[in-house]
Amino acid sequence: SDWSSDVCSSDLVSIQNYQPTTPAKPPEIKMPMHYFGTVQTLLQKIERDLSTKIIVYYVPGHRWISQSDPDYFAELLRGVNKYQKISLVVYSSGGDSMACLRIASLLRHYCHEFEIIIPSMALSAATVLSLSADKIKFTPLGYIGPIDTQLVNIKDEKLLNLGYSQISSDSFRRAREMLEKETKESGPYAELSKHIHPLVIAEVDRLASRSKQTAIEMMKMHKTPFDMTKIEWIANHLVYDYPSHGFPILYEEAKKIGLNTEMLDDSSSNDLWDLLK
Repeated sequence: SDWSSDVCSSDLVSIQNYQPTTPAKPPEIKMPMHYFGTVQTLLQKIERDLSTKIIVYYVPGHRWISQSDPDYFAELLRGVNKYQKISLVVYSSGGDSMACLRIASLLRHYCHEFEIIIPSMALSAATVLSLSADKIKFTPLGYIGPIDTQLVNIKDEKLLNLGYSQISSDSFRRAREMLEKETKESGPYAELSKHIHPLVIAEVDRLASRSKQTAIEMMKMHKTPFDMTKIEWIANHLVYDYPSHGFPILYEEAKKIGLNTEMLDDSSSNDLWDLLK
């Protein structure tokens, strides 16, 4: 009897003195920023200011223009009537120029006038895509680049031993021209073959020809094409006449070589920079 009473008394005391713990504050869940509304507002403003249909082709740095990309444009435009003008805002470091040829052909099917807007970089294959436009519009930050093809993932042992995992068609041309001056009897290819497998030489030469021909086909798409002499010169110039693949061709240079260019006003340039950010 006494033992039971003690236990009950102890239990009662412990229950009466129990203080419930305050539940921990749930962790704050941080959501990523969403810019859909901001982007749509900017697009509508740019369309009004430039009187055009805007399509944005943004290819982030870890991705390349690829053969699957034309499908996105086809899905976007299916069932729509032709626009008077489509302005493609391009941001890309390059990729597959054959995909660009398909994209350009598709977009021109859906509009009477086609222009490219370059808020920042449009390099390599993106430059090739730009050549298809009736007009290329630059911001002060915008630039295109040379279109000398890069042969990557080279397995040629001699080149790998020299530290080359890729080679530019322009580098090959320069080596050949240099050797032409020094190997008049044997010829440049015999000397090149000592260092590079003949199949690699042939592949680089083939890709350079493809780059030039693709550029020509792009410029022939214009509503009012340049004459063929000018088309050939621009294509050859962009493939062979710049010191590096990443050389920035700014607005004034693009205009000087004969492309139909325009510098956007500050207001539109600022809107495009906000859009890109």
